[in-house]
Amino acid sequence: MVLFYFRFLLDGIISILIAAFLSCGISYSMFPEQFSQTQNLIFYLSLPASNFSAIRSIVALFISVERVVAAYFPIQYHNYHQSFPKIPIMITAIIYGFNEDIVLYVFCDFQLNIPKNCTALGCAINECFYQYWTTHKSIVFALIFLSSLALCFQLFMLNKREKKGKNELTKLNRLALIDGVRVLLADFLPNLVANQLSRGGFSIFQSLGPYEVVAKKFGCATEAILVLYTLRHRTHRVNDISDSKLASGKSNFIFVK
Repeated sequence: MVLFYFRFLLDGIISILIAAFLSCGISYSMFPEQFSQTQNLIFYLSLPASNFSAIRSIVALFISVERVVAAYFPIQYHNYHQSFPKIPIMITAIIYGFNEDIVLYVFCDFQLNIPKNCTALGCAINECFYQYWTTHKSIVFALIFLSSLALCFQLFMLNKREKKGKNELTKLNRLALIDGVRVLLADFLPNLVANQLSRGGFSIFQSLGPYEVVAKKFGCATEAILVLYTLRHRTHRVNDISDSKLASGKSNFIFVK
């Protein structure tokens, strides 16, 4: 659960940064003359948000891989997973996330010069960092999606074979499928589209704004609603079964008496 709690902490930090970044972007879009000084602030808020999002993506990748290992090798995972501390994973994710700044300023020699109609990080950075930024995100999101597919397949096969705990396996399969679809539609595909269109000279960020952030947050919100529905549906079903058994027991007791 250490990685899950760490991911929740990152979600909180990212949400605060994105809320501030979108507020500045909307203000500048609606009143460009009055809020012209806030355009640079958009970059200085969106870059840390990108750093923490990169950290979160690595943590999510480790969690996905851990799920797959636990599903395919449950005995070995149970026996040896405590031998692998989570702190090195967290440190690796943090180094990976803030490595973006090194690539941006050192290797890509970035100089801040934001176009007038730009309200997103994707159109504020130079071509060198843009290629790095979109490529490494596409790779990480693709690995997370493939891990989710592998987990869904294993849970589906277990659901077919096992008789006991079948409802629980079905719920887990639905949760894994929801997570995989969300990563595909809200993370991987928007980033892939931006990467492909940029090769043709079309800046989708400059034309549509921070659409990737909106897609990601919309996907997270949709995932939260579906997960809540799945868990509540399961809880209500268990309560209904318990109530029916209790009622049956009472009726049998009255009949015997």
